[in-house]
Amino acid sequence: MKKSRKRVLYILILCLICSMTLLACGEKPADEQGKAAQETQPITISLVGGDWGFPDPFAHQPRDWGGVYTMLIFDSLLEEDESGTIPWLATDWNIENDGQTYTFDLRKEVKWNDGEDFTADDVVFTFEYYQEKNHLYDLSSISSIKKNGDYQVKVELKEPSVVAESRIFQTVPIIPQHIWQNVEDPKQFHVTEPEKAAVATGPYKLADYQQEHGSYKFIANDEFWGGSPRVSEIITVPCSESALSLLNGEIAITMISPQEIEMFKDKEEFVIEELKPYHHKWLCFNLNDSDLADVEFRHALAYAIDKNELLERMYMGVGNPGAQGGIPMVHPMYNPNIEKYDYAPENAIDILDDLGYEDINNDGIRENKNGDPLKFKILVMSQNARAAELVQIHLKKVGIDTEIMSNERGAVDKMTAEGKFQIVLQKGGYGGLSGDPDFLRRNFNPGSNTYHNFSSFGYNNPEFNELADKQQAELDAEKRKAMIFEMQEILAEDIPIYYLYGQGGYYVYNKNIYDGWFWPAYTPLLDRSKLQYCRGAAN
Repeated sequence: MKKSRKRVLYILILCLICSMTLLACGEKPADEQGKAAQETQPITISLVGGDWGFPDPFAHQPRDWGGVYTMLIFDSLLEEDESGTIPWLATDWNIENDGQTYTFDLRKEVKWNDGEDFTADDVVFTFEYYQEKNHLYDLSSISSIKKNGDYQVKVELKEPSVVAESRIFQTVPIIPQHIWQNVEDPKQFHVTEPEKAAVATGPYKLADYQQEHGSYKFIANDEFWGGSPRVSEIITVPCSESALSLLNGEIAITMISPQEIEMFKDKEEFVIEELKPYHHKWLCFNLNDSDLADVEFRHALAYAIDKNELLERMYMGVGNPGAQGGIPMVHPMYNPNIEKYDYAPENAIDILDDLGYEDINNDGIRENKNGDPLKFKILVMSQNARAAELVQIHLKKVGIDTEIMSNERGAVDKMTAEGKFQIVLQKGGYGGLSGDPDFLRRNFNPGSNTYHNFSSFGYNNPEFNELADKQQAELDAEKRKAMIFEMQEILAEDIPIYYLYGQGGYYVYNKNIYDGWFWPAYTPLLDRSKLQYCRGAAN
């Protein structure tokens, strides 16, 4: 099977970053190599702010903007546009042996932003180095990688894979061998050698990063192989009132909650795009806790929580109640026949009674099997405390007491990964609940997960694990779909995570500032595609 994806790309380049400002300056005219000339325009964009780590493949935070910032600087072999997967550092690729062997033709005359040439040696080195050093990219499916000359590499997988293009070749940032080959601790390299850690082939170069302020400055890489970027400088700035900033013309695009949308509906300069509710909030249970380890007890918790009330109070009903199979309702591979756990406190009470949790002293709170009050600590990011308070009210109605412990995002993520919690209210979605449903394997198969905030803690179901491993190598679409549906049924029965709701919302942008936004094929966000940030001619 051969896939030839050679094409000239006119890629829209902007920069958006939640709490971010983009200032566009002059352009290079098209040159003899076919680089595209673009008109220039000043653009200010705000979406998110704060510190997401140093933007190299080893130091950035795995969620949200950490990867987006990094991929402004670094390139992968493949990319994604409106139509699907497209060539990037690779110009063409062959797939053989039913999806087990990939051969990539590499782009020539590409240079690292320190002036050195990019070759096949860098690609081979990248994958071998990640396998030895890195934890952010799952390369366990790769058996070997070899070069065939200076501009071709051959990758052998351990078994056929239907997800290699999207999960490996489109995601893994290629790094320069001449910079990293003698680096023993890649996670700390940016501390001592920040300029070298940011050497890459992408459309931007890192000009400044201030961790204490959570600020970044990127400048255009004028030697970018894909053409001279339209936006010449990207600066992130704090923006606590992004809706007002958009309304006042200070920014070009932002994400808006349902509560804020009315202020834009009758203004002709603004375009409103509705988000698909992939972004979720959920309760993650530590299954090492003796009470939470009991699946029947988790069923009681599920029936006790009113998901629809949470969605109504938090997002005015815009979105979907959580689906307990680990795949959102809007996903094309969602199984509609899984258990829904509609609000039924009477069911929760019956289950708790049958399990022997009684309110011995009639104070409204049941006692656990040791005779102590049945009480749990709910860890939550401070901005999500209101949702936790509603869960607290629901659980108290069936005799379960809770204490809410708020902390900042980084601390909550760290405690989640280390299992230092009983129940944690987490959030996320577009990186771990969208795209190819192989994310079920990554989230729930022990040893496969890299994004711990999407994962259960202590969950290990051999039946699920077997299906999770088989589906990624199943090339028959219908057989694979049946496996994915069965995996959802197992998760809905086990409830290692209880999904509360998928929150809806909107993108709003000022078309008078910029009107070139597009929806990538598999990414349900208007502002996360790299092709929104850079524009050039990819030959």
